Amino acid sequence: MREFTEKDHIELAQKIEEFKAQNFQTIKQPHITIGYQGDIESTNYANQIANRLTENGNNIESIILFSSGNADDHYSISAAPDNSILVEIFAEK
Repeated sequence: MREFTEKDHIELAQKIEEFKAQNFQTIKQPHITIGYQGDIESTNYANQIANRLTENGNNIESIILFSSGNADDHYSISAAPDNSILVEIFAEK
């Protein structure tokens, strides 16, 4: 099972802030959306991320996504359809 480490947390928080700064005109919602595939492993990993981001004062909303990506990257950051920040979690292969 993957573990969301302190190093991961620092890296993700930095990437979120960079994305916010670069896309300030697009991001209109105050929450962060976390999308994951819904399997047990991805759900556990997404919950770890949500807990850490919530501890930092972020409002988190979760959605189940059908997605594919590189699990080595763990996640990607983009704009969600509701103009929030989307953190998309990739399942282990």
